[in-house]
Amino acid sequence: MGKKNIPKHVDEEEVEEEDAEYQAELRAMQAAQAESRKGLEINDEDGLRASLNSVKLPFGNSGSDWLERLQHTTEQPIQAMVEDVHDDLQRELAFHDATLASVISCQKICEDIGEPHTRPNDYMAEMIKTDGHMKKVRAKLAGEAQAAAAAEERKKQRLAKKFGKQVQVQKEQAKVQERKKNVDQVTQWRKDRKKGLVDEGALDFDAGGNSFSAKKGNSKQKAQPINKKREFKNAKYGINAKAKAAAKRNSMDSAGDMSSFSLKKNRQLSSSMKMKTKGVGKNRPGKSSRQAKMLGGRR
Repeated sequence: MGKKNIPKHVDEEEVEEEDAEYQAELRAMQAAQAESRKGLEINDEDGLRASLNSVKLPFGNSGSDWLERLQHTTEQPIQAMVEDVHDDLQRELAFHDATLASVISCQKICEDIGEPHTRPNDYMAEMIKTDGHMKKVRAKLAGEAQAAAAAEERKKQRLAKKFGKQVQVQKEQAKVQERKKNVDQVTQWRKDRKKGLVDEGALDFDAGGNSFSAKKGNSKQKAQPINKKREFKNAKYGINAKAKAAAKRNSMDSAGDMSSFSLKKNRQLSSSMKMKTKGVGKNRPGKSSRQAKMLGGRR
């Protein structure tokens, strides 16, 4: 490794002299700046007011200068319109009324100075976003709506599945209670029948056919609903149906009656049957011939 560079010895007296010269120059510069600011620190109120008036705009609720400010002051202050400042409803209503009155007054000012303040009927504002971007926005909104609808449907299905078993248990319990009620009614009906208080075989079913009650003696029977199946069975197998079927059976006289027989029709029928069966089985060779022919073909 090489030797380190050792700085040369600096004379302290020279450094002190240079510092003293620097301090003297700084004091002289500050004194010159203070002398130059003495003429600028005078409070010239007249000059300031003249400068303010040169840029000040006239204050008021009318005139062409009003367009530069668009400022309007209500005739009645808000404090006078509100009885209780702590009442939020009164305070907000006062703001609304004051704003509405100011807007109406500003419209009149614009009409007086000939400044248009309404949008033309044929005004077409250009959209900031493009049609493609808006299509993406609409698609996103539609997707979010569909996702929300699907989530709601899944929630309903989960709730239905959750309470489905409870509903099923309630239905089973209702069936058990109904069955027990029917058994109790039958038991009571049997007791009343033994005592002679009920007509034989009289049971009154309800509208649904699930329960019944015993009819007491001498009570009028209620009109039973019409059973279409029972009516069809009665018409087919009842007493009148049996009588009609018996009337269609042959008797000794009807069996020997040949008045309805037609020889012509019988001949036509027999000839047609012969034409259908003609040639069937005549051209078919016998079994031995078929076997011989089969053996001859194999050789």
